[in-house]
Amino acid sequence: MKQKTNLNNTLRTIRIIGLILISPIVISALTCSLPVQDQSLKETSIAQYIQATLNAEKVMTLEAQHTQSSISNPTSTQSIGTSIDSTIRAQEATLNAHNTALAHSQTPGSEGQVTSTTQTPYSSTVTPDSIKITEWKMQSWVPLSSGCRLTDEPCWKSVPVADLDEILTSKNSVYIDPNWQNPCLSFWHQSVKRGSDNKFVAEILAGLNGKYVIIKNLDTFVESWKRDYADLEMFDGKDITFHFVRYPGTTSWYVQEVEVLANCPIP
Repeated sequence: MKQKTNLNNTLRTIRIIGLILISPIVISALTCSLPVQDQSLKETSIAQYIQATLNAEKVMTLEAQHTQSSISNPTSTQSIGTSIDSTIRAQEATLNAHNTALAHSQTPGSEGQVTSTTQTPYSSTVTPDSIKITEWKMQSWVPLSSGCRLTDEPCWKSVPVADLDEILTSKNSVYIDPNWQNPCLSFWHQSVKRGSDNKFVAEILAGLNGKYVIIKNLDTFVESWKRDYADLEMFDGKDITFHFVRYPGTTSWYVQEVEVLANCPIP
């Protein structure tokens, strides 16, 4: 039994000395193989193996205590030996895990990159700040490519017809997001007086489930391009269409840059 104990002690000592001797070699190999960009990884490697050496030296001290105790107090040999074995197994597991992490960090294409193995999942909803309306159904309206406020975008012009309303209707509905702070309809328009017209009368309506709500009344001529707004807060959570209605007259109405804004610039 004593010979078997001595043999186990000798094997433990050889393993511990091996850990101490191989640590500098492994440190040198790892730090030389890592790219310059992985400076933090080099420092971590060195710290890990220095700690391994210190732990190995600690195990040698325990081994010495174990040898001395086996001579003076044979009943304590088993508990001390178990402590040494646990320390060695824990140290080997740490070194193996560290080596695995280093191997993964050196996979092709990973030089100079620091990657995280864990990510926090999240979800987000992207809400546009504005929605431009560019497709229209036209009754006594025509699209124009010239004479508009912006030369690189089209505008629309009403064509006066006796006793016939001129209606410009958006082809698609727009959803008014309840999360928008101050939704509104924004548009540029112009209505220069022509002929015998004494009064300009027009309305903008919002269509909802076959019903129409007036959101803007216009009753004056606009001699130069002007930007106007119509409040849409009452339609939170609804899909609505837009209708520009010019009542019979001899003056044409020009409209451009129609869009829904999530946060209107005016109260």
